[in-house]
Amino acid sequence: MACDRARGPHCLAPARLLAIHAIELYLNALLLGCGDTARDVRGLQHDLARRTERAQELGLSLRAKTTTHLNSLASTREYLSARYGPEMSATWSQLNRLTASLEEVGKKVTLILDQRRATLHTNGSSSVQQSASATASRLDRPAVQ
Repeated sequence: MACDRARGPHCLAPARLLAIHAIELYLNALLLGCGDTARDVRGLQHDLARRTERAQELGLSLRAKTTTHLNSLASTREYLSARYGPEMSATWSQLNRLTASLEEVGKKVTLILDQRRATLHTNGSSSVQQSASATASRLDRPAVQ
């Protein structure tokens, strides 16, 4: 099913929703990977502004444009309008801005998590086992031995 100008911007609502959700999941991965509990992350609900603020406290460095955009996504509740009210597409951010934010968040979160994983790996297997136990406790389930 092709999306064209005649059908309107709402035909891209599913892609927009997935991009916003992907940003949220990247931020969740960073928060969990840096020690936040699953309960704390769930408590943020779909608030990208609070997630972004917490991620920046943990060392995520985003361009000012991206931070502003993520805060705008939260304040305009774009996630909800893309999911439940695509007729409100006039208030949505530009798709290229959304794509740029997703790319930046994805690359930078992946880099931070890869660096953390490499540090754990170089510290020996006992650190990895401790990390697995800590992650399992954050996820509220027993560690697999």
